[in-house]
Amino acid sequence: MGTEITENIVILPKPERPTSVWLLAISNGVLAAFLIATSLVAEDHGYSAGQAAFTGITGLGVSISAHATWYGYRYGRIVLLALLTIFLGLVFVHSAQTINWAVETQSRGSFFQWAVARAILSAVWLFVNYWFLLGKRARMFFS
Repeated sequence: MGTEITENIVILPKPERPTSVWLLAISNGVLAAFLIATSLVAEDHGYSAGQAAFTGITGLGVSISAHATWYGYRYGRIVLLALLTIFLGLVFVHSAQTINWAVETQSRGSFFQWAVARAILSAVWLFVNYWFLLGKRARMFFS
């Protein structure tokens, strides 16, 4: 007659959410709220509608992906890192151009200092996100 196949499915409990995922998901959610709020007032401060829309849409994407990351969705983590890379990469490039302009024009005022601070903070925040969201404990949580 026919053969009978039985499968034993073992469901392992999901590992506990690492503290780094807690902190980064919440911090990136706050960053997203800041980006959305910034996009709402950006046109009043000299930014184009396209720049404001890009900031707002990026903030919304970061918010949704940070939420998915907190719940342990692997694709949420990937999308979060991709959006942060794009946005913070653009911030870093803009800051580098501003620093270059300030050096060429020998303008070393607060504008220059702010550009240096933005470049450093965006690079550090991106590094921290990659380091902890791709680390061993996080990989176990997202598997």
